Amino acid sequence: MSSFKTQEIYSRQNEQIKYRLADAMKQCMTKLPLEKITVKEIVEECGTTRQTFYRNFKDKYDLINWYFDKILLESFEHMGEGRTVYEGLVNKFHYIQDERLFFRAAFKNDAQNSLREHDFHLILQFYTGQIEEKTGKKIT
Repeated sequence: MSSFKTQEIYSRQNEQIKYRLADAMKQCMTKLPLEKITVKEIVEECGTTRQTFYRNFKDKYDLINWYFDKILLESFEHMGEGRTVYEGLVNKFHYIQDERLFFRAAFKNDAQNSLREHDFHLILQFYTGQIEEKTGKKIT
């Protein structure tokens, strides 16, 4: 088996474990507020080890931020499934609505490295890029 093929398999397995950890986090969110969820509870729900968790994420907020980024990307992919812009937007928002429990629980928390902070930086980055592109000037 080639080195490239081995790396591709490892990458796919790594992505799968990340999604399993995210699903476990969402299950924990149905029972507890985010600030009370521990990595121990996440890995027990997932059926994996703390080592596996920490090999993939710094902490539970890093997991949440990773999953949030994935949801955003996937919601835009759902937009492409519509024949019209309207259908595309409806598809996107239905997908996001399916994740409402995750959003509700994750955005309630404002600890360091929280989803609120992560989302703020994404929005800031987006608008800074827009302003710099329109004005042709770097913002300091």
